[in-house]
Amino acid sequence: MVTASYYAKGVSNAVCQDSYALEVLTHGKRNTVLLAVCDGIGGLQQGEYASRFVIRYMKSWFYENGMQCGKRWMAKSNMKNVVNHCIRALYECHVTLTQYGLHNDIKLGTTVTLVLLIQKQYFLFHVGDSRAYILGKNGRCITSDDIYKHNVLSKCIGSFPWSGIGVKKGKLRKGQGILVCSDGIYKAFLEDPMYYTQDHTANMGTVMGLPASVFTATGDEKFLKASTEAIRKIREKAVHITGGPVSVAEYLAPVSATAESEYCCFTFFNFTYAILAAVTGSSVYGDYMEEIAYNCAQGARLKNERAIAYLSAPNQVYATKVSTIAGGEVAMQAYSPCYPVSCCPVNAVVVLPEFVSYMAMRDSENRLYLNAYG
Repeated sequence: MVTASYYAKGVSNAVCQDSYALEVLTHGKRNTVLLAVCDGIGGLQQGEYASRFVIRYMKSWFYENGMQCGKRWMAKSNMKNVVNHCIRALYECHVTLTQYGLHNDIKLGTTVTLVLLIQKQYFLFHVGDSRAYILGKNGRCITSDDIYKHNVLSKCIGSFPWSGIGVKKGKLRKGQGILVCSDGIYKAFLEDPMYYTQDHTANMGTVMGLPASVFTATGDEKFLKASTEAIRKIREKAVHITGGPVSVAEYLAPVSATAESEYCCFTFFNFTYAILAAVTGSSVYGDYMEEIAYNCAQGARLKNERAIAYLSAPNQVYATKVSTIAGGEVAMQAYSPCYPVSCCPVNAVVVLPEFVSYMAMRDSENRLYLNAYG
């Protein structure tokens, strides 16, 4: 089971009103996953408090029930009880937020899109305009926005009369996955400006491909455009001639002679380029993969494959404890088999195998396409 999350405050909001949960319980060979996104209502007060409260409450509910009941909680015969208990927990969130609002003389609320995934069986609980998508073959959006005209919410958890929770259930097929997100997953990519230091570069490498994946499930062109525009803007403003994304102190920054790249970025950008190559059929994304595999990824590792540079720059002439512009006491440019932050050494061994796995692809009619040179 592969799980991942992405979270960013954005540049236009002083406070991020989104909260999320990604939790996994394992009993023997059976896994139960809690996926949830809450988006505080921006037109009300303390939206960040409302979303954070619901996430914390539901995480506690998830672990308390899961740990106390053990395997019985995951049994098919108990699924109806689990659904009813989840609805009850969300109702308790609603009552608590309503009382909090009355006590403080404010109105507050949040959307909720929550999925309980028990092995391949999923249970969806939804209110508001956050969304859940099935990704992969026969992918689709599995939520409906609770909105009036002009994008005004008609339902939420909080300072409004309780109007129930939308509930759906289904089963994932082989190769399918679930994405839950707030309404900002693609909007930020469609805006014209790109703000430096707004996003962790390695995370951007992952999240840029998500809208394209949603496009394969929905056919909605704006999702594909969100991914292609994000890649275009970053490559224009924050990618070295070597293909390495700039990540000064791990965040987006302009290209310069000493601007560094974090090794994780090579893995994540390579994967996103592969997604876009598969979705669009454009060979340019294969070219971008080649830049990473043959240039920046090789330049930041020893020839014997035993060490990498956590941070590297195209024009650096030495790698010592003090050569990184990120500062600090850790020698992030010095070649090492491991670092206090161990993500880069782990991801370093993935770059070339993934590159090879995406060099050739087949279409729906089983025709072979060579996507990259090797």
